[in-house]
Amino acid sequence: MKTFDIALIGSGGPLATALLHGFTAAGFSVITYGRTRLPSTSLHVDSDLTSLEGHFRAPYRAKVVVFNAAIKGRFTPETSEWIHQGRITAPDFFALFSSLRLEGQRLLTIGSSEEYGPQTDDRPIREDRTLAPRSSYGHWKTVLFQHARDWSEKTDRPHLHLRPFNVFGPGSDSKMLIGSLIQALLEDLDFPMTAAEQWRSFICLETFVRTLTCVIRRPQWEDLQRAHAMNVSEPHYLRLRDVAEMIQSLIGRGQLQIGALPYRADEVWHQKPNLDLMERLLGEHFALDFREEIRKTISFHQRSP
Repeated sequence: MKTFDIALIGSGGPLATALLHGFTAAGFSVITYGRTRLPSTSLHVDSDLTSLEGHFRAPYRAKVVVFNAAIKGRFTPETSEWIHQGRITAPDFFALFSSLRLEGQRLLTIGSSEEYGPQTDDRPIREDRTLAPRSSYGHWKTVLFQHARDWSEKTDRPHLHLRPFNVFGPGSDSKMLIGSLIQALLEDLDFPMTAAEQWRSFICLETFVRTLTCVIRRPQWEDLQRAHAMNVSEPHYLRLRDVAEMIQSLIGRGQLQIGALPYRADEVWHQKPNLDLMERLLGEHFALDFREEIRKTISFHQRSP
């Protein structure tokens, strides 16, 4: 049975592209699973992750399986969209690995800060806080965590669940707040938004990829987890209005329509993670300069077709 350093499940989207680039640059051999074949993949298996039946292919082994597949969005419970989101985002790992004929020695799942749900103050959120998701995305990421823990306990193999906060930077998802804001202002468009008094924690894509690479290189994960999970962010804790105004001042085009949109009924006002484990992994001064990374992100969008 051929063994790879990493099996990346969920090969579509900008995050997968950035992860694969970082993994191959670090010298890892990588097999990817999904509908999208990425450049520099050691081997790609074309897999429809919506169906776990009828796959017949050679078996493979991975030292670390990175589960990246997810459907973003907020859907009403029990609708077809909600069910589809769950099927992709939170599979049964016994059935998934059996279908893909994949053996994983360790499992690394990418969760979300939305698992924590709303918070009314800026006390740092520890990983052992009771999960209380409000969105469908947060719900299914919580189920993903539970399914991965079940696999780990029954197979006696290590698992670590990463909860990234707001990822931005060159090559990140352009549909997220910072990317969509930059794109609109570069096109000299109006950008409607709420009054933007919410506070958020941010991590640039470069640090996110570095985090996963360092985690995978570690032979043991016990010292990197609290309640089997790890917050992934940088200590950039900022009010959204201030972030938007910074970006507008750097671009000098377009207009912010602050207050044009209402808040959600379940709006999250604060989202500040405890980062003790990040410091343990990357060192005390691991964060990159936020303003400089915003400049790089703007330059990336200016170069992009």
